Amino acid sequence: MKKRIISIAAVFSFLICMVVAPEINAEASENLKIVDGSYLTTDESSTGTTSSKATRGVHLMDGECSITNAGIGRIYTYAATTANHEVDYIKVIIYVERYLEDVDAWGHVDAWVEVTDNDYYVATSKSLEVEPGYYYRVRAEHVVQEGDDPPEETFSFTDGIWVS
Repeated sequence: MKKRIISIAAVFSFLICMVVAPEINAEASENLKIVDGSYLTTDESSTGTTSSKATRGVHLMDGECSITNAGIGRIYTYAATTANHEVDYIKVIIYVERYLEDVDAWGHVDAWVEVTDNDYYVATSKSLEVEPGYYYRVRAEHVVQEGDDPPEETFSFTDGIWVS
């Protein structure tokens, strides 16, 4: 009987945690500032994707990008584009941006392009030294082209992470 009471109490506690925990997370996220779609967070990393059906095309499947705090004044960035099949041309353009508090906008830090022909996937990554004491994010453009079809493109972006 004692074990049964303990089991019922454990299940009841679990159910209460499932109801209360999302409300706590929602309250925390409501207090975060949003700039151009990105939350300013103190998270160690952030990932952005384009995996919704609305961003997919005939040839373009999806794209993703990420940023990770890699230590004092250093970040690790990554972006990739995936096609539904092998295409003539596939690329990812990655932009690293820093939050500029005085103008309440993202400013340019670095950018580069990775292009591949006759493939279905392209990716790029880089470790960068950045000025500490700011929020940084990654934004990426994902482009594919097949034959004479017009290029299909979409974008992804991360939340801003604090780099100390």
